[in-house]
Amino acid sequence: MDLDAAQLSELNAALNEATLLNVRWNPGGGSFDVFLRVLTLPEEGPEPQDPRFVLRLTRVGRIVASLRMGNWDDERADVVPLALGDLTETVLSFRSQPIYGWELVDSENDDLATLVGRVSLDEAFPEGGRQHWIRLFQEGQAVRHLDLFIWFDNLEIYDMELAQIPIEYFAAGGRRWWNAFYAGDPRTEGHNMAPLRPD
Repeated sequence: MDLDAAQLSELNAALNEATLLNVRWNPGGGSFDVFLRVLTLPEEGPEPQDPRFVLRLTRVGRIVASLRMGNWDDERADVVPLALGDLTETVLSFRSQPIYGWELVDSENDDLATLVGRVSLDEAFPEGGRQHWIRLFQEGQAVRHLDLFIWFDNLEIYDMELAQIPIEYFAAGGRRWWNAFYAGDPRTEGHNMAPLRPD
């Protein structure tokens, strides 16, 4: 799957401040599901009652996780070993924390380099691909931090009825939400966020 710079920017905007609900590794199909509650707006009307989506990453080539018993910047925090089968329970244990940042997919920052010697899980799948990658994380609960990196070739998006959603449609909803948020649109109220001042 090819994503140009504009498509990548819109996709990242749609993922910013999403809530990570769960993950699921599907070994039979070599895919990885990411369950999210996102900030999105339709072209008209209020926020959807159910803003949950599933990102299905296919042709997964590598999965790396780091679960540490400390804050994200604590280089001396104990590292907890993980297996692929532990990822769902581990993410659920954080009780749905947000992910934030404008470069979650194909970031130019080499975040993984900061985790040398602090990796809980590193699995490679030669039959998969590494055209794209996504960084997910969870923090806060009982002073723990989880970083999760998945490399993949293709991305599919589904609603909770398992109807496939075009990536462009998903991204447009996120961009509308953020544009409305910065414009002071009351439809975006109730998320405990306020736009930064221009200065």
